[in-house]
Amino acid sequence: EDILTARVGLFEADFPEPEARRRFFANLQARLQDRPETASAALVSALPGLGSQRSRIVIRGVKYVDDRSYPEVGLQMISPRFFETFGVGMVAGRDFTMRDDWASAPVAIVNQSFVRRFFPEGDAIGKQILQRTQDNEEPWRTIIGVVPDLYMEGLTNRTQRHPSGFYIPVAQSDVRFLSITVRGPAPHETLASIVRDEV
Repeated sequence: EDILTARVGLFEADFPEPEARRRFFANLQARLQDRPETASAALVSALPGLGSQRSRIVIRGVKYVDDRSYPEVGLQMISPRFFETFGVGMVAGRDFTMRDDWASAPVAIVNQSFVRRFFPEGDAIGKQILQRTQDNEEPWRTIIGVVPDLYMEGLTNRTQRHPSGFYIPVAQSDVRFLSITVRGPAPHETLASIVRDEV
């Protein structure tokens, strides 16, 4: 109820290079965060309740029989302050910061269902995962934080209320469409005007 959301997309003709897209989104979040009318602002690939991307992963040190045995989990690209904007505290470790960018070590944050599924002993911090893609050029990511389960499926999915999933920084991704999330104190009408102005 307290969060304004919007969606922004970048045309490839205007932003042909991944670095230009990352710079646009980083600057947008910083500009929104710096406004006195906003308490917190963040970006996310898909809002809670609208469904997340699915990804097959590899846990470093685990042997897999074949490609079909790689587990599938939810995946979201988020900016720093996403969890703060939604009032979610860290269970363990740390949140992403602006220093977690393309030039820094690849990192990930996992949810509690992910920890229960893959690290039943409870110690996920410092472990490494790989996002399995067709070209398999994704880097190994070190888990730096654990958060409570947020709803990563669509509202029509009745089978998995809190599936295992992980988050990676927008600044370590290449995305063209993101959702904006802004929390007041300003009313929604004011926040909507601010978002349009800053975009």
